Amino acid sequence: MRIACKNTFTTATVLALSACGGSGGGGGAGGPGDLFFGSTTATASGNGLQFANFGGSAADLDGQTVNIRLPRTIVRDAPGETEKGVFDGVITFDDGQTLVVDGETLVFTGGTATRADGSEVRINTFSTGFGFEPQVFRVLADGERGGRAGEIEFAHFIIGAETVPDAIPELTGSVSYTGNVFGLLSVRGIADASEVSGTINLTATFDGGQVSGDAALSSGGATFDFELTPVGITGNGFVGDLNVTACSTGPCTSDSQIGGVFFGRTAGTIGGILDLDLTLEDPDGVVDDINLVGNAGFVAGETR
Repeated sequence: MRIACKNTFTTATVLALSACGGSGGGGGAGGPGDLFFGSTTATASGNGLQFANFGGSAADLDGQTVNIRLPRTIVRDAPGETEKGVFDGVITFDDGQTLVVDGETLVFTGGTATRADGSEVRINTFSTGFGFEPQVFRVLADGERGGRAGEIEFAHFIIGAETVPDAIPELTGSVSYTGNVFGLLSVRGIADASEVSGTINLTATFDGGQVSGDAALSSGGATFDFELTPVGITGNGFVGDLNVTACSTGPCTSDSQIGGVFFGRTAGTIGGILDLDLTLEDPDGVVDDINLVGNAGFVAGETR
């Protein structure tokens, strides 16, 4: 969407919901896909790493090849040109990283890969405060470096030593987890993004095999509160809808999703990914609805 009384703006400008009027919006790919990226059998982990219960650790990934699942968002400077979806990929750690997603191979050296058209893609990790496992990874191509001006592309994924699925049913009681969220959020049709940060709180009720929780996120000067109603644990993971309960911008709706996995020998950590899709509404009808799309990763540690 373009704000009629402005020539240039950032995502933060749009999130402020200026009442000067606007036009455009809509189109693009559909809602989030299945974010389940855990394991359902003790025979082999979904990511290909050794389970934590069997001595696995993500502290040293050198020489490892890891299967990943990641929500990816591509936003271009045109209404209807936004793409989003969930993809499977493989990343190899050996003198850098080699990432293969959706038929494209990216070879990173010093955190940067160069595509055939000269555009650059960067990869980095975030400190979670819970040691080396799991880790949140971000892949970002902002279009400013090379031949893809007017486009931004980003994704987040999680790597760690998973809890063996057979250990989950043996856990009892309710366990609380809290942690940090790292992500990016864009306005559909605008090749720009604002950082997403905030906290997530989850409760695993192992006796009932369910996970519930809430998240408080901020981006571009706006705040968004979400809740996860109880969802079932499958193997060592879960997936569910993130329902928005409040937006500082006013009325809003959500088509967002969360996927999480238990990590560590006794499920002491939950790592996960968020596929974010929000619609901000103007109750006065002055400004068209604004669609925000993005994704994020999080790590939440046991608090008991």
